[in-house]
Amino acid sequence: MKTQMGTIYKPDGTTEKIYPAKGGKFSLEELQQAVGGFIEKLYPSIKGCRQMYCNEEGLLKNLPPNPFTWQLVNHDVYKYDYPPYWRVQGNIISITTEEKDG
Repeated sequence: MKTQMGTIYKPDGTTEKIYPAKGGKFSLEELQQAVGGFIEKLYPSIKGCRQMYCNEEGLLKNLPPNPFTWQLVNHDVYKYDYPPYWRVQGNIISITTEEKDG
């Protein structure tokens, strides 16, 4: 059975693994809870990562900058942004799919 797995990358430099509460796929509410608000899609640079989201209002809410941004996000998509260049404020969640016994 395939199920999603999420990794939350936090501004303090820590990570946390999470799974959907009901198995299978994450709900919108679970994704919003992981980032602390409305979600915004990011374009990942991690091999095998299918989806990645951040808090859409991270800058407006003055959330702390996320140090993982430059490792996780595909910079070619954002290369035309004005300095200080594109960055993420707050949590980032990356989602992969894995096989689970069951």
